[in-house]
Amino acid sequence: MSNNDYKFNLKNLSIELAEPSDASFLSALALKSKAHWGYSEEFLSKCIDALTISPKRISGGRFKLIKSNEKIIGFFGFSDEPEEFEMTHLFVDPEFIGKGIGIILWNNALEFVKALGKESFIIISDPFAEKSFYSKMGAIRIGERNSEVDSSRQLPILLFDFKFSESLKMSIEYLNSPEAIKSIEADPYWPKWNSTWWHMLLLFEMGEAKQIPLNVVESYVAALSKTPLKIFPINPEDMPIGVDPYRESPCHCQLGNVYQVLSACGVDVDSVLPWLRPWFLRYQMADGGLSCDNEAYLVKDEVPSSMVGTIAVFEAILLYTNRDFTTEEKQFLKKGAEFLIGRQLMYGSNTKHNAAERKSAELWMKLCFPRFYLYDVLRGLTALLKYSEKTGDFVPVSSIREVVKHLNQRFPNDKIIIERKSYEGVGTILQTQSGEWILRQPATLFPLLTTVSQIGEESPFLTKQWLEAKSILERNPELKVLL
Repeated sequence: MSNNDYKFNLKNLSIELAEPSDASFLSALALKSKAHWGYSEEFLSKCIDALTISPKRISGGRFKLIKSNEKIIGFFGFSDEPEEFEMTHLFVDPEFIGKGIGIILWNNALEFVKALGKESFIIISDPFAEKSFYSKMGAIRIGERNSEVDSSRQLPILLFDFKFSESLKMSIEYLNSPEAIKSIEADPYWPKWNSTWWHMLLLFEMGEAKQIPLNVVESYVAALSKTPLKIFPINPEDMPIGVDPYRESPCHCQLGNVYQVLSACGVDVDSVLPWLRPWFLRYQMADGGLSCDNEAYLVKDEVPSSMVGTIAVFEAILLYTNRDFTTEEKQFLKKGAEFLIGRQLMYGSNTKHNAAERKSAELWMKLCFPRFYLYDVLRGLTALLKYSEKTGDFVPVSSIREVVKHLNQRFPNDKIIIERKSYEGVGTILQTQSGEWILRQPATLFPLLTTVSQIGEESPFLTKQWLEAKSILERNPELKVLL
């Protein structure tokens, strides 16, 4: 029988509920399938207990198996716990891996879940299975936990949510289409929101940068390399004649996010875009912040920096420097942290020039997802805590007390609810069919963006970030008192 017979001829296959008497065979099959990833015999011997399935567990009716000519070649299983519904097992006999059996099992599992009235489930995945299978099926990483077999190993916690899966698939299909490359070639940033850059940035914020196709990443780097203005124009003479000040003059928040996204895609940004990191260091203001307002740098009697202009750049240097920090970078980060501390993560600028930020700051306690270039207090708290843990520098309890108190009280069960939309009311620059770019046009959305940003819904991505922040607080003796 050929491989194609197994893959496409469903007459040879049957799927049925597992029986308690199958427990021993399924346990052995799980261990055999685990060995497919090349683990050592010593490690596999440690996995035996964890992969052993009891007859009692199977008797709950949440295990199904697939047979080929009456031979069991794979199975899946779910937990009995009502609060955290988990796919605990999905294993295929190594002889049949790559023949479509896993996909058949997966699709049947989804129907099984729907029949139970469930909207989502989690998977504590093998790292190899995450990359080769689950992420391709639409599961997204929402956290990590220590392996029960080896505490030095981190296992990805994945989420499959029916409301995310179809729209995620649509964004990935778009990024794999010729239209995605055309969008980058027309402009690597505009229009908002249904263009390539915003799909890329959203996937990054979801922890799914690995889903961005390599040719899209390469096209984006090529387009950004052609940026005619590789400085931030402060004085009128800095802007060359013929350069579009809206489309061809990037700002700090844009480039800070670009640096992070490309780094997460495996790009050595300092090599391919060597002007970015010096840009970040050059435009830090006296108080440690930056501003995307060119005129702010000409103000003499005050320092009108902004949170939005600062946060993405601070994150880029802090989180995506894969070597020791230089003296200049250490100073940049120290001043940036002092800026966040001075603002207590929640206050807008006290300057006349940037008085408008005080109005914006009224929204910072309301969390949003995705952020794109915007700021909220959880984003600032996470960055500041990671700075403290990475550098060992002290963060005063008083500088974060009100924000931590607010988050604890607002989300007592640690499940973060979306409270505003970052993109609401934002217009765009739009290209006409003739090639002309027009200002102040209505922005268009895309399904994944609207799906993951519903006000009143829990965001697994914000929840993950809050739990990371709490974990850092827990490890810090001085800051632990805030929990």
